[in-house]
Amino acid sequence: MLNVDIVAFNSFVTKVIGLGKSASHLSDYRQKPEIPISKIFKTLLYTYILGKNTLLSIDQFVRRPFIKRFLKSKRKMVVSDSTLERVIPNFNEEELSKINYNIFNIPCFREKLVNPVLNKRLGILDGSGMSGFLKEVCIIPGRVNFILDFFPIVKKGKELVSADRLIKDLSSKVGKNFFDLFMFDGLYYSWKIFEIVKRELGAFSLVKTSERLNIVKDLEDMMKGDKDKVNVTEDYDSERMTTYIIHSAKYLKADTIKDKLQVAIVTEKNQKDEISTFYIITNDNSLDPKNMRYAAHSRWRIENNGFKTMNHLFRTKRKISKNEALVTNLMRIIFIAYNLLELFLDEVDIEQQFSTVKVTMRFICEELMFSLVVLYYNKEGP
Repeated sequence: MLNVDIVAFNSFVTKVIGLGKSASHLSDYRQKPEIPISKIFKTLLYTYILGKNTLLSIDQFVRRPFIKRFLKSKRKMVVSDSTLERVIPNFNEEELSKINYNIFNIPCFREKLVNPVLNKRLGILDGSGMSGFLKEVCIIPGRVNFILDFFPIVKKGKELVSADRLIKDLSSKVGKNFFDLFMFDGLYYSWKIFEIVKRELGAFSLVKTSERLNIVKDLEDMMKGDKDKVNVTEDYDSERMTTYIIHSAKYLKADTIKDKLQVAIVTEKNQKDEISTFYIITNDNSLDPKNMRYAAHSRWRIENNGFKTMNHLFRTKRKISKNEALVTNLMRIIFIAYNLLELFLDEVDIEQQFSTVKVTMRFICEELMFSLVVLYYNKEGP
């Protein structure tokens, strides 16, 4: 029997995380509910983790005796898709957010949020969407990825407004000086973002962009006429299988940003001899060029290891509903499910257990499903 099974995961969620207690405190607007809202929350959480990603597929799946036994439900129908569609919008979003923050605040998990290469606590802000509803999302790329919070984006073009609000929310909930460095793409290169991150979070900012901004052109001019002030770093990245050269300079002055900045021009060549160039701008002048490049590439973890993984597992890009409250609360629950999987995999040292197998979230979900069937399928019939 594999060590990674539904019993181990359930024990982790209930005993280590204490999720059952948190779920029992969820508010319920209904007068005489037949199904406790905590049961609906648990059903959603586990069925998403087990790879069921539509309300209809959840309805059909939880009718099976083995999943009913796991969920400890004696009802003929655990919960229907119509009930889910009616109840989910009425979850208290702030309470769902609080559950995620409670997980974040468990002391033994804090060390997992430190980036092992930079030995810093990093934050990434980027936009994502579900059913057409856009959100500004914060992810922490540490030893594990942890999706912390999000704030709605009213429409495209208003990302900076939402980023401002989300940063202030993070400041009130996480506190100042938890984060060391916040990373953005070129859209967020703004004096307002640099200032609010510094003021509210006590952190530095780093922007990765493909746009040749004026401060990048200043560095290019230095490379031609003031070479002694330009640092040149060349190396090979075995993970990405690319050679790279970094031209960087510190304490440069931009037109609108008060802080003196470190700027880098990174040119990379892959195995096919394809060349790409991007630019890094940060007010953290203590970063060395290699770490600047690493941090800039880490920004893409929110896209590659976060959003793409969730879409693969939970089909978040699929049109689910036109009801924004339903979609928003589902996002909260999906983020909790994703974070629990990430923490659980790190806790059980999954890479070592499956050293001969390519480990993916989908593989783990299938293993959990298999162990659930083995555990409950033959008890009192299928």
